[in-house]
Amino acid sequence: RQSDRPEHVKVRQDFNRKVLALTPGQVHQDKALDDFAIMYSNDEYIGDQLIPEVPVKKKSDTFYKRDRRDFTGFPDDDIGGEDRAPRIRKDIESGNYVSKDHGLSDLVQQDTIDNQDAVLDEMASSVELVSEGLAFQRERRQRTLLTTPGNYAGNTTSVTAWSASGTLQGAPIADVQGAQAALWNGRGRTRLKGFTSLNVYNILARHPTLLDLFKYGAGPVNPDGLVTPQMIARVFDLDDLLIGKAREDTANIGQSSGTFSRIWPDYFGIVRVMERGATKRNNAGFAARFQYKKPMSKIRFDELKGLSGAYDVQVTSSDVDMVVAEPTGYLLTGLIT
Repeated sequence: RQSDRPEHVKVRQDFNRKVLALTPGQVHQDKALDDFAIMYSNDEYIGDQLIPEVPVKKKSDTFYKRDRRDFTGFPDDDIGGEDRAPRIRKDIESGNYVSKDHGLSDLVQQDTIDNQDAVLDEMASSVELVSEGLAFQRERRQRTLLTTPGNYAGNTTSVTAWSASGTLQGAPIADVQGAQAALWNGRGRTRLKGFTSLNVYNILARHPTLLDLFKYGAGPVNPDGLVTPQMIARVFDLDDLLIGKAREDTANIGQSSGTFSRIWPDYFGIVRVMERGATKRNNAGFAARFQYKKPMSKIRFDELKGLSGAYDVQVTSSDVDMVVAEPTGYLLTGLIT
């Protein structure tokens, strides 16, 4: 039985007031969750899907190309009496590649590993981030290669804009058909792929010329009422349409905040992509990545760095992306004004 003495009643009342006045911050101290963390990652890279890898054994070498004329012009094949069969024409061109070395690194101190919360794995994160950096820089190089008009040997056109001051216009189907007719196709094992920016895709997805093809049930119905990349690829007679969504931070290193923009510019390109890699009978494709050394990670511990030593994390590769058959690609520019 509780005492009714005044001093005991006051003690109980003071205790109840303190309990009722407690805040969440007083009864729980925040700590890192051991099963949840987040990270920002970039959108999908598309360059590797447009420039196939060709493994090579030497850092530099020569490759051969048979002339287009060999397959499009032959002598008369009539043979009379004891005549010899006319001899065909053969011409072989050559090209050269020189692989370039690439690499990035990071430093992870042993104290950081010892002191990290359970949810974090700084060593694994370091290798992942450095590898991501190499892939990011390769995407930027591939972007430059595939969107430089001079790399297409005249197979480029500045068309009537598909969007001008926000108004959808132009003739995207006719423009792409014209590009298709001009590029060199061949009948070997290759895939014809289109690529464009997210801005251009968003225009095509709601362009009346394309929407008209599907609005009366002439094709698959998109519940959102927009034309999907797969639908556009089918209309344009492409095996695939890749949308460049990845971003880059264009702010200078050291600035307090980032300035983010899309990596791929507002062009529409079509390239023939080799499927078989390094063989003696490749049907011509627009570009290739001569891969001398695949990306490889190296980790070395230096006990003299920091309080308890540190790990040097490095990822390197050696390759070069090159245009090898200019006539098998086409680039449309001037799409948005």
